[in-house]
Amino acid sequence: MRVQPRDSSEREPGVGAGCSVSRAASRSCGIDAVISGNDIVANAVVSFSDPAGRIDPGDIVVMHFDSNFPINFVTALRAVKAAGLTPALLENWINVS
Repeated sequence: MRVQPRDSSEREPGVGAGCSVSRAASRSCGIDAVISGNDIVANAVVSFSDPAGRIDPGDIVVMHFDSNFPINFVTALRAVKAAGLTPALLENWINVS
């Protein structure tokens, strides 16, 4: 199964959102917001930013659209459920216009 982002505006900064080079490159391409994730899911393993090993309200979970995306997505959903949270699309919480 091939999974792609729904929108070409949904991309991860290559060097990191905090890097001034990434921010300048983003601006030069017309990108209005650069957002960094808190937690990463790769190979069905969650790397939590919280030392307690959980997803916290407001965390942004980063996953790549690769062949592991389906299992990573399920893994992320399980971690969200274990934290008693409800997942939401980032695009529903930010307004860039």
